[in-house]
Formats: sequence, structure tokens, C-alpha cells
Amino acid sequence: MSLRTCGAPAPDNQLTCERAVKNRQNGNRPKPGGAGVFMPLDPIEQPFDSIESAYDFMSLLAQTILDNVKDLRRDFEIATHEGQERRARAIELAIFKCRALNCHVHRSRRTLNDLRTIRRLILNERMTPDAVLARSEERV
Repeated sequence: MSLRTCGAPAPDNQLTCERAVKNRQNGNRPKPGGAGVFMPLDPIEQPFDSIESAYDFMSLLAQTILDNVKDLRRDFEIATHEGQERRARAIELAIFKCRALNCHVHRSRRTLNDLRTIRRLILNERMTPDAVLARSEERV
């Protein structure tokens, strides 16, 4: 059984799709200019190495979307006052899509938060109610 290559048939020294995917799953990437030689990913290239970093990114994305919606609303007002009906409809569509994206981002943030909570429960990082009461009594 031969492995398929990415796109057109490739010389023997090039990677197959399956090997490339397997190496990516193992956290490796090809060296620049190297055929099939893999090295570990740099930490800079792994922005989602934790749930917290993914959550922070989603928060930043949500804020960026809100900023863009504000700008689009301003542009919409300008377009309607200048009688640019087609442009106003296009901006309206962009606002709608931004709102839809914002809903997805909000759901993703809730899911990431749930995953953080579940991880804390699995790793016993969360304190039991009795432990919280005992700690509060110690401080008094």
C-alpha cells in the first residue's frame, strides 16, 4: 500500500500528507528548506498551549469584534446620510456577521471556562466547601 502525496506526485524526498499530519500531531514541523527533516515547534508558535491562553485570545477577539461593530455602525450612519444605499446594506450585512461571530466567540469562552472548571475538579485544584469554610475561619 503506497501513501498518497499532497497534490501532484512528488519525488521520494518529499513528505506525504499522512507523514506530515502525523508529525504535526506530534508537535513537529519541517525545518525551513529541509525536505522531511522535522524539529519541535517553538513556544512562540504555540499560542494555545493552555486553556487560559485560548480563553485570553477569545476575550481579545470578542473585544476586537465589538470595536469593529462600533466602527461599522458609524460607517452605516454615514452611508445612509450620504444616500449610499448599496454600501449601507453591505455594512448592515457585515454587522450581522460580526454579531454572529461574537455569539460563537461568547459560546467558546463559556466552553473554555467550563473546561477550566472541569480540569480543576479532575486535578483537585478546587477547594471543597468545608475547606473554604475552614480557611475563612483561620483568617478570623
